[in-house]
Amino acid sequence: MPTPSARTVKFYRDQGFLCATVEKWIPMIKRRVDLFGCFDQIMVKPGEVWGIQTTTNSNVSSHVEKLLAIPEFHKWLQYGCHAAIVAWAVRGKRRERKKWTAKELIYCFSTGTFHPKGECDVEDKEFQRDTI
Repeated sequence: MPTPSARTVKFYRDQGFLCATVEKWIPMIKRRVDLFGCFDQIMVKPGEVWGIQTTTNSNVSSHVEKLLAIPEFHKWLQYGCHAAIVAWAVRGKRRERKKWTAKELIYCFSTGTFHPKGECDVEDKEFQRDTI
């Protein structure tokens, strides 16, 4: 079974993004370390650079708090890059086969936090993509 990170890379590659996992496993301390302490993946398209934090649906709030507390995250945004959290969950109708689905939370500059796609203020619409 693929990990949430592997599903995220496939999800964005299928949309034409150049995507790479930048999270590293350090065996000596038995921990994963994110790029700048923030991101699991980086995805790029002409004119767009996105930092992605991948998680399961049940851990979204802890990842939002983590990102907002990291100074490098705010520098990332100041440099004109974008950020999103991709939350994976097994969903489906009752008595039907369940499948992994993604929910993308986009960082909204006017509110200073993450919102589901389409729930940002008007001035933030330029930072949203039609992905999900």
